[in-house]
Amino acid sequence: MADELRFQVLLFASAREAVGRSSVQFSYRTGERLSTFLERLFRTYPALGRPQRYRYALNGEFVEGSLDAVRLIDAEELAVLPPYSGG
Repeated sequence: MADELRFQVLLFASAREAVGRSSVQFSYRTGERLSTFLERLFRTYPALGRPQRYRYALNGEFVEGSLDAVRLIDAEELAVLPPYSGG
């Protein structure tokens, strides 16, 4: 069985409002796909809506490309960021 680790999920703007907190602690299995983890997170907090609505930063680095391709290994924090526009 894979090791379970805990990390911080940081929630910003509308994600924070949907959950009612700015961060939550969550566990993940070493090597788990980010997409699988997000399915669990969004089932736990259905007010977040759909995972495709957000951008993600894992350990301070924006996740680019497929969420299926990203594996959670030594993750310390995941930021959930709603879409935004500059100006």
